[in-house]
Amino acid sequence: MLYQCLRKSITSKLHAKVSVNQTRYYLTIPGPSPQDPVTKYQDGICFLEAIIDETYTNTLNNAAVVRSNLATLGQYMRTLEDSNIVSFNKYVKENVQELAAAGETIMDLLVNLFNGYREAKDKPF
Repeated sequence: MLYQCLRKSITSKLHAKVSVNQTRYYLTIPGPSPQDPVTKYQDGICFLEAIIDETYTNTLNNAAVVRSNLATLGQYMRTLEDSNIVSFNKYVKENVQELAAAGETIMDLLVNLFNGYREAKDKPF
C-alpha cells in the first residue's frame, strides 16, 4: 500500500531514476517448500529509502552546479542579448533559491554579482 502511494506521488522522471536498481525495493519471499513459487512484492519503506537516496544525491549534485553558475555570472551576462538585467537578476535569484533548497549558502555572491554587472553591454549602467 505504501509503495503504491509513493509510486503515484512521484514524477515519472524520478521513478525512472529509482527504478534502475529495483533490487533495493523488490523483496522476494520463498515459498514454504522448494516446489512453491517465490513471491515478489514491492516494499514501501525500501522504496521510500531509494527515493530519499536519489533526491539527496541529486540535491548535492545540483548544489555544485549552482555554485558554478554563481561563480561565472560575468560569462552568463555576456550570453544575454542586450544584457537584460531583469533576466540576469531572475537567474541569480533562482540559483540562490536552489542553493538554499540544498541547505547551503554562498559567501561571495556580492562579488560575483558585480562581476556580472560589470560585463553588461550598457556601460553607463
